[in-house]
Amino acid sequence: MSSTVELVLRTIVLASIVAFVLTASWARHGRHRWGHEPGRAAVVGAGAYRRGIVRSWVPRKTPVLVALVAGAGVAWGLVTTIVFAPGGLVFLLAPVRHEPSTQLLLALSALGAWGASVSGFPLGVSLIASAHALLTRDDELVDRALPIAAWSMVHHACVLLAFTLFAIHERNPLIAAAVAIPCGLGFLHALALAHVARSVAVLPIDDPTSEP
Repeated sequence: MSSTVELVLRTIVLASIVAFVLTASWARHGRHRWGHEPGRAAVVGAGAYRRGIVRSWVPRKTPVLVALVAGAGVAWGLVTTIVFAPGGLVFLLAPVRHEPSTQLLLALSALGAWGASVSGFPLGVSLIASAHALLTRDDELVDRALPIAAWSMVHHACVLLAFTLFAIHERNPLIAAAVAIPCGLGFLHALALAHVARSVAVLPIDDPTSEP
């Protein structure tokens, strides 16, 4: 295993650990935003007229799907900012074969890689911000999450297009195949983020313990 691949894998593992910690912390911070559900019933009092059953109310847990999408968003945001965005800039320094007949492909590929790299830095931060908004049920969740999801879809489509053009230029389809995997994962996460944000936004925050 090359040192570059090993470094990337270690970065992904570290990002996953940080994502788990942040997701757990934000979920705990926003647990009151999911309403309450009936807890265990308890018998209180004694005697024929004082004895009764009291049911407590406990906070609902963060939905599993919300936690998974948010956690994936934090991890993907960190990896995008730390690994993929800088990697795209480094790609511009890679040696290529200069053939006059394919110079346009090379130019378009380089332009796309540069644009995607510049976009990747703020996109990574925005994905982390959308995860926080999701876990804490931000009042403007849809307005925050949906544009970020759309941005992520366009970003990953542009990355795939840029590297596909480069693969055609280099006559090496493995380049496009290797890039298609992370781009596909990023696209799927964007779809999941948009779906969960819409679903969470319409959920009522029913709290039976609040004053009428």
